Amino acid sequence: MNDTGPAGWEIAQVEVEYPKGREIFRWVAYFFLLGHLCPILAPFVQHLNEPRTLVSPVALRFRKERECLLQALMSRGATSLAKLKEIWTAEPKYLLAEYTQWLQDKELKPEVARLWPPIGKTAEAEWS
Repeated sequence: MNDTGPAGWEIAQVEVEYPKGREIFRWVAYFFLLGHLCPILAPFVQHLNEPRTLVSPVALRFRKERECLLQALMSRGATSLAKLKEIWTAEPKYLLAEYTQWLQDKELKPEVARLWPPIGKTAEAEWS
């Protein structure tokens, strides 16, 4: 509980679902690229082109990569790890091409492809 205002009213914390819309897909893409949704991808983060451009409203760099990844997520309604797993079950190569577009070192593509789909150990409790 938080106390707020001059009267010190107690306001309970509540969990609120993130509003549906393009913005949620930006954040899912951002956390996906950073390896938070799929920790097996975390070692590749240092080889990616600036994932923060996904959440920056004025970013002009990596527009093609950003739009491809966002369109792939939006077209399938992928807003959670559970949804990604469901999609990967039916389509194991989902997001592979979009992810590898973000790699600075294209020689890493075969290594990433061997790990795909990246649903080994995950932060399920946090993102499902």
